[in-house]
Amino acid sequence: MAKVVDSPHFRIDSDSEEEIDIELGTPRDPISETSDEQVLEHDRASLLESDQRKKKVRTTILTVSFLVLVGVSIGLAARFSRGHSDSTSIDTGDGFSVPIGSLETIGGEEVQNGHVVPFFDVQFYPGERALFVLSKAQWNSSFIVYPTVVKRAAPVIAGVERGGILLETNDFVFHFELSTDGQHLQLVQEYHYASLHGDKADELQQIFDESQWPGYITKVPIYAETEDAYYIPSDLFLSNGFFVSSVLASSDFTALEKPSESFASNTMLFVEYELASGVIEVNYAIGLLPDKIMPQRVADDRMGYFSKRYTRYSLTDQELSDGNGYHRWDPQMTVIHRRKLELDSSGKQTKNPITYYIDPSVPNEWREAFATGVEAWIPAFERIGFPNAIRAVLPGDSDWPSDYRLGDLRYNSISVMISEQTYAYGPTIIDPRSGEILHSDIVFEYGFFNEVMVDFDMKSPVDPPQSSKTSEHSDAESSNVLKANKKFRHARTGRSRSCGFAHEEQHKVDRMMLSSVAGDDSGFVPKRLIAQHFADIVMHEVGHTLGLRHNFAGSSAYSRDQLRDPAFVAEHGMSTSIMDYLPVNIFSDLTKDQVENHSFFMTAIGAYDYAAIAYGYSVVDDEIPGYKHPRLTELALAAPLFLSDESVENMLNPYAQLFDLSSDPVDYAADRLKFVQNARSSHAALDKVPEDASWTTLWQREHVQLRLLAYAINIVRPILGGVNITHAHRSKDEGAYNATFIPKETQLRALKVLLRIIQAEKGLFPEPKDYGSFVEVVGFDGEDCNEATLDYGCLGRGLVDVGAYVLRVRERALISALFPAMARIVQQDALSPLTLNELLTEVAKAMNAASYSFTLKEFLDEMLAETISHHDTDARIKRGIEEKWNMTLPPVVVVKAEDGHEHPIGR
Repeated sequence: MAKVVDSPHFRIDSDSEEEIDIELGTPRDPISETSDEQVLEHDRASLLESDQRKKKVRTTILTVSFLVLVGVSIGLAARFSRGHSDSTSIDTGDGFSVPIGSLETIGGEEVQNGHVVPFFDVQFYPGERALFVLSKAQWNSSFIVYPTVVKRAAPVIAGVERGGILLETNDFVFHFELSTDGQHLQLVQEYHYASLHGDKADELQQIFDESQWPGYITKVPIYAETEDAYYIPSDLFLSNGFFVSSVLASSDFTALEKPSESFASNTMLFVEYELASGVIEVNYAIGLLPDKIMPQRVADDRMGYFSKRYTRYSLTDQELSDGNGYHRWDPQMTVIHRRKLELDSSGKQTKNPITYYIDPSVPNEWREAFATGVEAWIPAFERIGFPNAIRAVLPGDSDWPSDYRLGDLRYNSISVMISEQTYAYGPTIIDPRSGEILHSDIVFEYGFFNEVMVDFDMKSPVDPPQSSKTSEHSDAESSNVLKANKKFRHARTGRSRSCGFAHEEQHKVDRMMLSSVAGDDSGFVPKRLIAQHFADIVMHEVGHTLGLRHNFAGSSAYSRDQLRDPAFVAEHGMSTSIMDYLPVNIFSDLTKDQVENHSFFMTAIGAYDYAAIAYGYSVVDDEIPGYKHPRLTELALAAPLFLSDESVENMLNPYAQLFDLSSDPVDYAADRLKFVQNARSSHAALDKVPEDASWTTLWQREHVQLRLLAYAINIVRPILGGVNITHAHRSKDEGAYNATFIPKETQLRALKVLLRIIQAEKGLFPEPKDYGSFVEVVGFDGEDCNEATLDYGCLGRGLVDVGAYVLRVRERALISALFPAMARIVQQDALSPLTLNELLTEVAKAMNAASYSFTLKEFLDEMLAETISHHDTDARIKRGIEEKWNMTLPPVVVVKAEDGHEHPIGR
């Protein structure tokens, strides 16, 4: 154990450069006989000396701190002096002893010294101060801290909305240790990135403990001690967001006695913070890790689970021995995140089913749809022998808990909040020792309801306002929160499970298409479709909280004909996985007669989802935790294709796509173009503008159609130079792995989609003669006309620069035809089905045949010139561009400066 240093400083005044020490009590001397008055006088003297040394600290705060110290001391002495008949003694600083009877009050009932107390309790005292009370039975057990926003002063700030989880680190497991002098408790943030393993682990224990010791974050004095509990000050923890949230690092806070509550193994501590942008109330859920550690299950890269990776140290590893003196050794171990499931004593029912509580914030009209989304996972667990393993409980149900609160670790919740952004996410709490998912909260931003229930506010000149940004403070705080929570919210992390960020425009495209084919004359769609969509989204988010990552390969499994068959979709879904990002299931040839029975959304989980649940949750006899059982290998081998976020982000596989559909992505992209052409020829956009609606709504619909073209571009872009690389493993006696290159014919079809847009094929874009029909809202300089504000202007009306929008889409198609296709083709060299010359020839022909656009040709020239002049460009690409477009680099001019040095210029 390292030498204990002085207790840390607690900054009282956030505006001051000075710090003062706050210690509730002084170091204890067990043989001291110092009286109550001497202790108080000592505290008073210490504070006065501190005041003299640090005059810049605000006098008022120092006075309050002193009075609270005195008040807490007197309060404890008064309480501990009650009930002399069963008195024992309690130690407070410097050996201060008084006879005591009752130790504490919980829920209005006095608990006598010696009775069982919660592992972590909070005692509140006058002056809005609180002490933490740690049960000696579990005082140094591992616990988690999980802060949830309960309410927040308007305006809404992204990241700190009601239901938001202000957790910025994966290291949210702590325990306390007693300092070497026995006078302080040290808060240790546990280190779970390495472990000992094997039959000789004891030989490494000492060196492991010394090299992996995490140290402690802070230490606090033990203010009081009984035979059952330690009392420590809470200020240092709460002023630092309990060391899990920098957003809550503030000296302006109040611990709230109500509705805070303690239970045997968890505590809810409500704290109100005064931040720069407004008041926020947070529920700190503090809970013990399970006594029994769930067995680990090793990960397989063919199954998309969130996982934990750590280093395993050992001297021998008999399980990996072949019996002939050879060992396979890999110190890195990856285990999946999953729930703990067990059968009851009868072996016929699931013990403690996974239960989700639909928060009262979910509109009553859609609660059943939410419950449907949760319980859609039941068949996957039934298939592996866990009946009724997952369930939803609604407000008003007979088993709805009377003490339910948002953020309570005992209840997995699904709630709704109002935010600046439209998204959903499902944060989870993981036991880092095993990967067990202990708790989850699924949070929907209310924009999901707006996006599904309305096409547009059809009589409004602009889109419905999403939020308000009324101060620099709120903007700054929103930025800080999002930065702080980036690791938490990013979909790639183990906890985030975030969905929907930056996809609002895709949602607009989907609902425009849905309203066009299934809506009434004003574009509103039937409620049954709304309910299906909500169930679809909930199914996806529940999957995350079961441990599943995204699988963006699922949408490429089924043909267009299969997706048009209602019976097929009802049984198999639109994708092999609900963990995909799926568009609404609409093709351009869908007729009005087919709408009633057509399946627009996923109503059941897919084949991959069944396989993933089987891998993560099947009971495997003789499984050794942390080692791949042959049965698990069989399950992974039989699963449908899995492609993750990494494949999408880096365009590694053309079948890893967002918002695509069908086994032929090129056909799907071409059908987006056909949908736009049909809509334009039938005047669908104009027909959906209701009577007395602002003409600006026509441009809103037109804008969405242009975005549909942009999404078609996104779908075909990865196909050019594409390679289908999967998570294939070697089979016995199998030769070398060979990647599958996208056939030349498919690549040329994808290129044709882009060239049709580049050439502005008839019907894809508005005719120039119609540009005068498109009007937009114009506000003051810098005014956002989609914002909620008490000083709303936006009464200007002006023509939309439609030509600029059209040019932008064509430029995007031109870029996608060349980048990154050129680099991929030369990288594949002779293996590439499509040659660089063939690609450049097709693009050049299209540009020559394109409707005249000097600006588009100028854009191409500038792009190509920049490409060949860049020092990182492959020589083969430079040569191909120079030959195809007769482009040469300008000569390099060398200028000799006065200092005698030569400086090249001209490129």
